[in-house]
Amino acid sequence: MEFLKSHIKSFQLRSGQGSSLIYTALPDHLLPTPEEIAGGKTLKSNGVCTVVQVKGFAVKYGRGINISEAENMRFVAAQTTIRVPEVFGAYTRDDITYIVMELIPGETLETAWPTMGDSEKLEAARRLRAYLKQLRRVKSSFFGGLGCQPYEHGVFRLAAGQKGGPFHSESSLVNAILRAAGGDTPSFTRLQQLSGCLHGHEAIFTHGDIQRKNVMFERVGKSAFKLTIIDWEVSGFFPSWWEYDSAMEPRPLDEDWNILIFLNLLLDAQLYHCDLI
Repeated sequence: MEFLKSHIKSFQLRSGQGSSLIYTALPDHLLPTPEEIAGGKTLKSNGVCTVVQVKGFAVKYGRGINISEAENMRFVAAQTTIRVPEVFGAYTRDDITYIVMELIPGETLETAWPTMGDSEKLEAARRLRAYLKQLRRVKSSFFGGLGCQPYEHGVFRLAAGQKGGPFHSESSLVNAILRAAGGDTPSFTRLQQLSGCLHGHEAIFTHGDIQRKNVMFERVGKSAFKLTIIDWEVSGFFPSWWEYDSAMEPRPLDEDWNILIFLNLLLDAQLYHCDLI
């Protein structure tokens, strides 16, 4: 991962009292302080993290945030033309991680969806499909996070002490999920039934949660719009089928977002080797 090493070095690394792993692409006086961030306008808060607007930035912070999310966004921006928030700084202070990034205007695609016509929904699906095809070209020899780090995905946190990789085979990854899930859940039964087929897939850089809540929708004029993919915290190199499976929303199967997936208009099941998923 020589690119990743040089990519990380492109940040200015510093350390200070009560601080660690500080990356900044801007002078200190241009970045909001933790005190300013605490007083910012809350955009989102879910108990794990908070996103605020302050000094023209969006800042995501909390004890459950990992700086790898900032690295993921910078990696994707460098490797593809996918629209992602620009990262200006990321650091941990007093066990709280802060990611200072571009403030994306608009609303989530989930909020905009009911107001969109069928042609706009199809265009949104087409663009997201083109974005995700770019990610398919970013591959690795291992299954895990950037820099051969463990996954940050919650599926590996179901059992105490469970380590989320990195894994050097797909079967090792699947077995780790089975151990974490236990034997009394529908997910365990489904994965166990499919485990014999889940081998031989490439490790592809994957967002891991492509749902409407993680896509920003910005209108530009009467009919044009921009889409920006956000929330890259669980991203990493996963088997090629992972993106397709995780894109299904927990809604009725006749909901039009899921229909777009089933009709291969958003994600191509054959390209993602999901004919058995």
